[in-house]
Amino acid sequence: MWGAVRVVLLGLFLAWQAIEDYKTHSVRMDGIQIFGLLGVGIRLISEGIALDILTSIVASCVPGLVLLFLSKLFTENIGDGDGYIFLVSGIYLDGLKNGVLFYLSFLLAGLLGLALYMFPKGSVKKKVYPFVPFIFSAFLCVELWEVIV
Repeated sequence: MWGAVRVVLLGLFLAWQAIEDYKTHSVRMDGIQIFGLLGVGIRLISEGIALDILTSIVASCVPGLVLLFLSKLFTENIGDGDGYIFLVSGIYLDGLKNGVLFYLSFLLAGLLGLALYMFPKGSVKKKVYPFVPFIFSAFLCVELWEVIV
């Protein structure tokens, strides 16, 4: 039951943040904080408070930490918000699933970039595209794959 609750809450969070990112090119930090704390609470209630659970949560957050580090190196191209989104998704998902989400998000964004490069309509070099919609799309793909398989 708790697994389904985590999936639904993460899906709602990602959908909300994807809409925000698409409209404003930023994410809502209050939502990140609320859903992050809610996720930690759900994980601790459902799995108990133990060192291995806390270690698992931290390990699942590695993609978010990597993105936050990269956002500091490449300040104009990667936003902090994307890293925070992956920190929250790491709280809700296990490490492997969050890693797949990370990889698939970049793959989908890269495919769009490739398509825009191959079939340009105007200048695409200066365009900025929000990343969270790719994270949400990747999340839907991962969850759909889990249902099918």
